[in-house]
Amino acid sequence: MIPDDALFEKIEIFHHFRRDGNLLEITPSVVVESPESATLIASYFVDSFEMIESARVSVEKGENTVPFRQKVRIINPLIWNPHSLGEPALYELKTVFYKNARAHFVIVQMTGLRETELYRREGKFFLAVNGKELPCRYHAFSPESTTSEVIEFSRKYHFDFTLLKGSEGKKAEKLLDLCDRAGIAVCLDITDMDKRQYDKIALHPCICLHAAEKGKHSKFAPDFPFLTLAQVRESFLNDSSKGTK
Repeated sequence: MIPDDALFEKIEIFHHFRRDGNLLEITPSVVVESPESATLIASYFVDSFEMIESARVSVEKGENTVPFRQKVRIINPLIWNPHSLGEPALYELKTVFYKNARAHFVIVQMTGLRETELYRREGKFFLAVNGKELPCRYHAFSPESTTSEVIEFSRKYHFDFTLLKGSEGKKAEKLLDLCDRAGIAVCLDITDMDKRQYDKIALHPCICLHAAEKGKHSKFAPDFPFLTLAQVRESFLNDSSKGTK
């Protein structure tokens, strides 16, 4: 059957990324709770280039997570860096759904690629992004800030790092968008988050570190660098934030 608009409005696109040397592989998936079986026709674009053409995605009644059969492959992908280490390169990911052979519903998302790791020196933790140690000068950026204000402020005062409570919904998403564009690394507090909440924001490349209250460790992203909030405050929020407001 041809789906109605109510179904399109429920659709979310999640992604799986795999890097192998200079090759990036992207597998988009359609996530939706459908009232009945339906067949979706979709195309997938990266920075306006059509990478998957007219894919058929079949969903069943109930909850669905259906990956596209075709994968997207990018050679020598651009890398997202905090502003003090390079350029915060972003990709636009666009999924176009068709109805009656015409483009009908569009989902646009932004993402970037980065690799992060933690190491310890003299009792403190340090964060490296794409193999380079991040200065991690801290500032508590506000969701009320504009993109231009965050960029200007971070460049002027050399702020590279902020701590964000991920369970704050739309406010958190807005600040993550700003940090993506400005090149601000985010330590995401996942204390009160569930997997569904996290999957909705996982594309943001500014997320470079996870943290949670002691005893409330993440179980849904075990491969990501993780510290307790106490360790974050001890290593990143004290000396690096002196003289800031």
